[in-house]
Amino acid sequence: MNSSSLRRLFIFVIMVLLQSFIFTRLPLTTYVQPCIYVLFILLLPVGHSRITALLWAFCLGLCVDLLTMDVTGINTAATVALAFIRPYLLKLFLPKSDIDAFIIPTSRTLGIRQFLGYSLLSLLFHQILFFFLDAFAFYDIFHTLLRILMSTICSVIFLLLLQSLFHETRKTLYS
Repeated sequence: MNSSSLRRLFIFVIMVLLQSFIFTRLPLTTYVQPCIYVLFILLLPVGHSRITALLWAFCLGLCVDLLTMDVTGINTAATVALAFIRPYLLKLFLPKSDIDAFIIPTSRTLGIRQFLGYSLLSLLFHQILFFFLDAFAFYDIFHTLLRILMSTICSVIFLLLLQSLFHETRKTLYS
């Protein structure tokens, strides 16, 4: 295992632990459930193979499911689906010349506006899938939509803060 794989594994463990033991247990309202672990998937290098991203996403979602004692599979399904559509989302925000490059999509490489759009769309997709799988019904759709909206906004704020706090570290850890 090379050093970049070890670094990525270290970040994986940190994100799972942060989500499972801190962000899931934050005393926020029932409408806000911050979801920061998807930052790991969002910041995978662009040139990564889709299979590798899907495997990382499966392991990430499964670990969060098992550690948070939620219904097993909801985080896994939402995270794998996010990893699946990630290349299409990146095409919306990356210049064509960078699609096959091995760059890391951060606020520095994409620009703050592009990174915000990429993060917002990615998290919105993840949260829609997560909360509708969690509710598994449409009878209280306004409650579910409010949870999606509030959690997405809160998660984007936390992701931007985490990404900006650890930007230099994140830049070298994924390279």
